[in-house]
Amino acid sequence: MEKNQDFIYTDWILIETNFRPEQLHTRETIFTIGNGYLGTRGSFEEGYPRASPATFIHEFYDPVHTEMANCPDCLPLVITIEGDRFGLDQGKILQYNRELDLRHGILSRSLQWRSPSGKTIDIYFERFASMADQHVLCQRCILTFLDFYGRIELQSGINGYPENRGFNHWEGLEQGKLDQGFWLHSRNRQSRLDIGIAGKISLLGVEGHSQVNGAPSYPSISATFRCSPNQTITIEKIITLFTSRDVPDPLLAAKSKLYYLPDYVTLRNANQQEWNQIWQQSDILIEGDSKAAFAVRYNLFQMLIAVSRYDDKVSIPAKTISTFFHHSHVFWDTEIFILPFLIFTQPIIARNLLNYRYHVLAEDLAKPNQVYQRFMQTAMLGLEEVMGNTIDGIHGASAGAVWQAVVFGFGGIQFIDDQPVAYPHLPPGWTRLQFKLYWHGKWHSFDLHSGIVTQKKSRPIGGIIFDLDGVLIDTYEYHYQSWQKLANGEKIPFNREIHESLLGISDWDFLISIIGDRQYSELQLREMMDRRNRYYIQLIQNITPDNLLPGVKYLIDDLRRVGLKIALGSSSKNARLLVEKLGIGEEIDSITDGYNVSKPKPAPDLFLFAAQQLGVIPRQCVVFEDAALGIDAALAAGMWVVGIGSPERVGSAHIVVPNLVGMTWEKLQRKLQDLA
Repeated sequence: MEKNQDFIYTDWILIETNFRPEQLHTRETIFTIGNGYLGTRGSFEEGYPRASPATFIHEFYDPVHTEMANCPDCLPLVITIEGDRFGLDQGKILQYNRELDLRHGILSRSLQWRSPSGKTIDIYFERFASMADQHVLCQRCILTFLDFYGRIELQSGINGYPENRGFNHWEGLEQGKLDQGFWLHSRNRQSRLDIGIAGKISLLGVEGHSQVNGAPSYPSISATFRCSPNQTITIEKIITLFTSRDVPDPLLAAKSKLYYLPDYVTLRNANQQEWNQIWQQSDILIEGDSKAAFAVRYNLFQMLIAVSRYDDKVSIPAKTISTFFHHSHVFWDTEIFILPFLIFTQPIIARNLLNYRYHVLAEDLAKPNQVYQRFMQTAMLGLEEVMGNTIDGIHGASAGAVWQAVVFGFGGIQFIDDQPVAYPHLPPGWTRLQFKLYWHGKWHSFDLHSGIVTQKKSRPIGGIIFDLDGVLIDTYEYHYQSWQKLANGEKIPFNREIHESLLGISDWDFLISIIGDRQYSELQLREMMDRRNRYYIQLIQNITPDNLLPGVKYLIDDLRRVGLKIALGSSSKNARLLVEKLGIGEEIDSITDGYNVSKPKPAPDLFLFAAQQLGVIPRQCVVFEDAALGIDAALAAGMWVVGIGSPERVGSAHIVVPNLVGMTWEKLQRKLQDLA
């Protein structure tokens, strides 16, 4: 970070209070944002003379100059006021403020500008690369016209002519228009890698004439309207992009994703939520020195936006993905500095990075000359100018070293008996230092206060227990139809309202409840139970794996991948048949059903027996349940509980989710860590 009076540091936000043209390229680097898939320099949406706008996507290299290709620019937004084009190189800047919000990965800029002809306007820009969906970029611009009536012209699109310091790596293949949008399909000159980009524009707060423009390799939308004093309008731009490294048809993928995306606010909220989860694991809290707090978080932020979360075929360029410097080449020493941070706070990402090096080493065995060249390139890095080169990009190794200095230096982390222990030496002024480490399957939380150490360990998880009905499959209709058929035969009043009021109790209690004060012998009741069960078995014969609820198969596969034991804990005596029909028998280590225990839920017996069958102690089990009685049973067993459904029904669970869509082992870990 540069020493500058134009910067204000808070714990999470960097505020730039003055625009200095001579610092243009340096500030573009400092205000870089990204999401691990791509990085976008902090260039202005409206452009500026001699600016260096750039968006880099991991491993998107072109053999021409052997460098990472600068991708088509999705930022352009041209604002023209009564013939005067908005730009900081003309007119008068009355107020200027730019902010980088590290907590949520959002870059914003607010300013007041007076045109050469004397018309004043307030402008607010905001953009982010979605951490919730790596293929999505979002921009918003809010304009308030303060003191004039006049004609406003807007144009926003994709510039398909990006350059790497004077060289364009791209060939335009095709382009076209969508409803209030556009698309572009381009290809690298020599690597022949394709990129597909689709975008849509929303103009809120005004009626205006708009059209899609088809300039070659520069699709855009333009709009014109008349404004009045104190009128405010909003422009929202959503971009989707894929490459041929991701999918066979990147253009089709970009168009399809754009079509189904929600609105800007929803995307913004999803991005913020994902960042909140990331910081839960990776944040370092420093109290007593806001500048140090921000500086440390800034380095962590640069690593988090530069390292791929899902791709184990990419690494981290020496200057991250923020610059043209070093041609975005990758060096092993950068990985060495960054890996400790990832190993201890983002182990899944660390594994991806280690897999990358494993793949590369396998290739290098057949290329000894190139191995030596890479070694020499890395060795010579120490001879370049070290100070004053922020203009050339973020130094990834330096960012990694900052984390190590804080955790192993000031935090004094040492490994005693194979466990991390803190012997802190906090700098003067630091009143608190807080961070987490992931070690041998456990999270260790450290909260250091002037030499006082507080350490918490999250308990390890060894087993997952799923309820069946309402969790893995929706059997509501099968149960209802079988009970309805029994009730009809016995002329017992029954309907859906009665059925829903009795959900969650055992079948025997269900039968006793619906017969009311009618008199039956125990033998007759047993026969009715058998008959109802036969009806149910007949109905479920047509169940297939397609009947698994959304998200279930992905979650089970993810849990198996990390080696967790999985059990089924259901009161149903047809659980084994359903598991067979659903095609998940190979993934389930143990099935505990109504035949194994005598006491039904809310007694904990069913889940305790399931844990025993897995060989896992109860406190290291997580139960997925959708019924209040089942949640009570799991809590009584001393297990973690994930409630599936509405908070009104499952609110007593430790974690509440509406369904299992998008649930993964990593997300489950994060939620459990928040409770530790």
